[in-house]
Amino acid sequence: MAKNFILYPALLIAAMAVASCGKKSESHAEEPKGKTVNVQTVDVEMVSAPQWVEATGTVKAEFEAALSAKVMGRVSSIPVKEGDPVRKGQTLISLEASDLSAAVDLASAGVKSSLVAFDNSKTVAQMEQSTSRARIAQAKAALAQTEAAVGGAKSKLDLALSGPRTQEKTQAALAVKQAEAGLKLAKADYERMKSLYDQNAISRRQFESAEAQYDVAKAQYDTAVQAKSIADEGSRQEDIQGAREAVRQAQAAYATAKAGVAQAEAAAMQATVRLKEINSAQAQVNQSKASLRLAQVNRGYTQIVSPFDGTVSARLADPGAMASPGIPLINIEGGKLRLEAIVPESLIKGINKGQTIDVNLDALPGTTLAAKIAEIRPQGDASTHTFLVRADIPRGGGVLSGMFGRAKFPKGVSKQIMLPAKSTWQKDGLDYVYAVSDKGMVELRLVTLGQRSGASVAVLSGLKPGDKVLLNGREGATEGDTVQGSN
Repeated sequence: MAKNFILYPALLIAAMAVASCGKKSESHAEEPKGKTVNVQTVDVEMVSAPQWVEATGTVKAEFEAALSAKVMGRVSSIPVKEGDPVRKGQTLISLEASDLSAAVDLASAGVKSSLVAFDNSKTVAQMEQSTSRARIAQAKAALAQTEAAVGGAKSKLDLALSGPRTQEKTQAALAVKQAEAGLKLAKADYERMKSLYDQNAISRRQFESAEAQYDVAKAQYDTAVQAKSIADEGSRQEDIQGAREAVRQAQAAYATAKAGVAQAEAAAMQATVRLKEINSAQAQVNQSKASLRLAQVNRGYTQIVSPFDGTVSARLADPGAMASPGIPLINIEGGKLRLEAIVPESLIKGINKGQTIDVNLDALPGTTLAAKIAEIRPQGDASTHTFLVRADIPRGGGVLSGMFGRAKFPKGVSKQIMLPAKSTWQKDGLDYVYAVSDKGMVELRLVTLGQRSGASVAVLSGLKPGDKVLLNGREGATEGDTVQGSN
């Protein structure tokens, strides 16, 4: 016996407890010791109740952002603190911007300078283009005149060589009239160009060209007069020699005019070069404008703004601190609050977006929140065979991001004992109810509770269908009392 007592003390103590309880029950049955009470009772019965599987998770905000600077600088001000609400676009952090503002001013000055250079090059190009066209036209006109003069001089030389005839005398007289008309026209053009030159309205080259044309016309007139005289007087050796000299001079004038055309066309090529300089100046303007935009963007980085409406969750810097790119300065959160729960893959098939589930947070005992499933991550964790499910939780009521919670996901329906949760209570980590015996006496029962569903809780052991328990737990009764009536 001693050996058995040593080996099985727990069994011996349990047997003694059962015997003691039996005696106590018999004693109660024989001699009620409590008072008579009038309390509400509820019948214990099996009901169809939904089954739930709990998944743990953490409350997080829909949007979270850790804001940092894109440029290095010293923090000049942070006008918000932790817990403050913020609006989208609101300035949260300002950095010192003196260096970047100076860069903007420098880039702006560069834009102005490049615009002036562009305008100047465009004006010069337009002037040269216009002048070049006028030079080419004048040179070609002079070439045509000298070419005609060469032809006239050769004709006169032929006349001198062949001697005058009646028809030649008539032609000589006509040539004098033509040369005289040309001289008048060249003289009028010369006087007009001289007036413009005196007013600095044209270049010296243009004036000299008009002067040369006038000289050519005068020479042609003199030649025509001389030819007429020769025709009238007849050809002499000196006349023939003069006609040959006139031909030589006309040919020289023609060569000079032809060179003038080539020179004018060469000047026109310089105008084409000016057009290329305009394109280069335009490119410089575009480059300086791009530098200005870059400087303005960099200066804009000194103002760190909120990307969405929300709340400051953490302030990680103070005025005077040095901000570096990529180092968080302030955290904000916004949007809805969500419980991010880890769900086994065996349940994922029965979970749908938009489905409403119950959520309990450890920080808010006794409070059940109705949450709506917002997201189901399509890819699970291959190592744990779980999926991430996000459920929206109503804001307010003390719910804060970072709280630990449990989400209940449905798992079919089963028959089980369900009691009002208020009929149970806990003591020393154990769950109890007050049951009513067949004699109508209040008995203390140790029960094992299962999942809760709203205001009810499942009873896994300690009761059987047909038992009665006090509806309001320990309220209004104690063990050993006699129940007078029940509902």
